[in-house]
Formats: sequence, C-alpha cells, structure tokens
Amino acid sequence: MEQIMVRIQEGVVDEQQQKMRMIVDSFNEREKLIHDLKQIATFSKEVKSVTEFFLHRFL
Repeated sequence: MEQIMVRIQEGVVDEQQQKMRMIVDSFNEREKLIHDLKQIATFSKEVKSVTEFFLHRFL
C-alpha cells in the first residue's frame, strides 16, 4: 500500500514538473516573440526613414 502511495506522489510530482516546464517554455517563447517584434518595429522605422528621405529628395 505504501508503494502505491509513493508511486501516486511521484506521478503528481512528475505532472507538476511537466506543468512547470510548460510554463517556463511558454515564458521563453513569449520573450522570443517580444524580441522579434521589437526587431520588426525597428526595421519598420528604418524603412520609413529611408522612404521619407528619398520621397523628400526626389519629389
């Protein structure tokens, strides 16, 4: 009976660890997405600046 309880507890701990890993993975993925969005925003600003420069220079 005691072995069954230990196995149940181990299963609960494994499940909790798996949930924690999923949370950490989700957080890491979120951080990567934020980083990518910041890079896209910076690139967009640079493109806008170059476009405005050429429009003002040649039009």
